[in-house]
Amino acid sequence: VDDDDDDDEFAQLMSASSLFEADSGDAHESADASAEDPEREFAIPARFAGALPKDILWEHVRQTFPGHPKEPKYSMLPNSKTAKHYRVVLEDGKTTQKFDTPVRTRSRAEGHNLAAVMALYSLARDRAYHTRMPPAFRDFWLEMAERDARAAAAADEERTRPREAFLDTLLAELEGLPAEPSESSVPQQQQREQVPQQKQQQQQQQ
Repeated sequence: VDDDDDDDEFAQLMSASSLFEADSGDAHESADASAEDPEREFAIPARFAGALPKDILWEHVRQTFPGHPKEPKYSMLPNSKTAKHYRVVLEDGKTTQKFDTPVRTRSRAEGHNLAAVMALYSLARDRAYHTRMPPAFRDFWLEMAERDARAAAAADEERTRPREAFLDTLLAELEGLPAEPSESSVPQQQQREQVPQQKQQQQQQQ
């Protein structure tokens, strides 16, 4: 009987050890995921007098979508690895557009508003809606605009690089050619050539 009790106790210890290792592994995976996908804070000041991105998006939808547009639908992405990532879905009766948050947020309210920022930036970045948003969302909008501006500049440089290389090569080839005589130097050269000819003619006459 004592042996059986010892065996049962040993089995319980092994089971507990396995559970601890599993929990430890999950914790490591969670930590790795957090490192690759950091959480960002989008605090809304208590006395903020502007408008929330969700409200601005609904205003934009009512003004620009035809007919009687549906109110934007917000949800958390279902994948467990993208917890605290949110999505907004816009429908105008013909098409459905989805916009996801690129970073994790602390709460559902922050996630919904960030998804609204992504939709507004994609649909109407030229309308400067960000000027009405809380500072954290406004700064995120400006970061995206700066990133896109750098990407556009890099694309332009890549597109014009072959033309600039061709012009540089052509200029180098032109600089290597012998210089053509200028118009002012032509008469002087002709005069120098005529002097020996005149002397030769005088000698022949003598």
